[in-house]
Amino acid sequence: MVALGALYCLGMMFASIFLVYGREGEHLAHSLQEPVFFAAGFYYPVATLPVAVQVAGAIVPLTFALDAMRQLLIVGATGLLPLWMEAAALPLMLVGFAVGAHYSIKYMERKAKRDGRLTLRWQ
Repeated sequence: MVALGALYCLGMMFASIFLVYGREGEHLAHSLQEPVFFAAGFYYPVATLPVAVQVAGAIVPLTFALDAMRQLLIVGATGLLPLWMEAAALPLMLVGFAVGAHYSIKYMERKAKRDGRLTLRWQ
């Protein structure tokens, strides 16, 4: 549940981009989808990937969530970090991304109003 909350808050940070750029932000979302799946460990365990990919994947809470589930479900599996560190990182990411989402949406809303790019309902 904590991982889902952190992912939701990360998504809200990216939602601020859609607030300003509308459908143009969709290109960014589509271009980031496959690299995030790869770096998060969807296809291979994160520990088997190069260090640069591990560092990039550690930004996304999905990486720690998948790695922790893999360690819990597969006996003897080694992960990117020990299980207790991944379990401690997820609540920190939840709080960090929640704060980041709050400020990014407020900033992008002010920017969109100032630039006149915000579309309002029924107008």
